[in-house]
Amino acid sequence: MEAKHNIGLSSPGIFLIWSEYLTDSMGNCVLRYFLNTLENAASMVKNHWLKKILNAFEQSALIKGAT
Repeated sequence: MEAKHNIGLSSPGIFLIWSEYLTDSMGNCVLRYFLNTLENAASMVKNHWLKKILNAFEQSALIKGAT
């Protein structure tokens, strides 16, 4: 016995579903890339300013200790 599948979709209907799938997949990849890039940049900025603040406190402690 042969199973008969009648999905009732025309070529334009299948194209719309396929293009939406590709668009969603590409959107996920792009957003994931931007999120990773943003997290890396935020980490670099945080580390940079944290070092500057620590250096400023160390220098002010040295200045206060010298007087």
